[in-house]
Amino acid sequence: MQRLSSSLFCTSRRTLPLLTLSGSRSLHISSPQNAVALPITATGPPPSAPVSATSDQIARRRRRAELLKHGRNLRADQTQPEDRLKKRFWKDVNVKTDSEGTHTIHLDTRPVRNPSTKRPLPIPASKPHLATAIALEWDLLTSAKDTLQSHLLPLTSLASRAHDIILEESHPSGSSESKTRIEI
Repeated sequence: MQRLSSSLFCTSRRTLPLLTLSGSRSLHISSPQNAVALPITATGPPPSAPVSATSDQIARRRRRAELLKHGRNLRADQTQPEDRLKKRFWKDVNVKTDSEGTHTIHLDTRPVRNPSTKRPLPIPASKPHLATAIALEWDLLTSAKDTLQSHLLPLTSLASRAHDIILEESHPSGSSESKTRIEI
């Protein structure tokens, strides 16, 4: 065999070529000396032989298996609410105007509510296009799960926040500026 490289891998016993013509590497070789058994230096009695499982251990294992099955069933039950959210619970989105002139958006017969006050979200009479845009925003949603993501309902979020500020400023407080205005 011819060597391609002159670099050598050195061990205490022999020198091995790193690269041969075939491209394989010889990294280890067997030791020329036989293994020597060392004397036993451990103190104490030898370890006890393995014991077969007792009835307590078997019962414990069965309980664990039952708990695991029960846990799997619970996880399966927890996926069912997601299935409910996959579907849209409303068919039509309408803008209704009340006697005072304020607009409210209705999903079938249910009004869209302000998340913080849980009251229907009123849109001022001077903003009919905003009410229509919010209704369109709700009409474009494909599932009830999408309503939990505020970035999919930006106009509804802004209108709710503006309504919160108006409500906070309408209540007299000790400070000249409301807490919400300071946060903004």
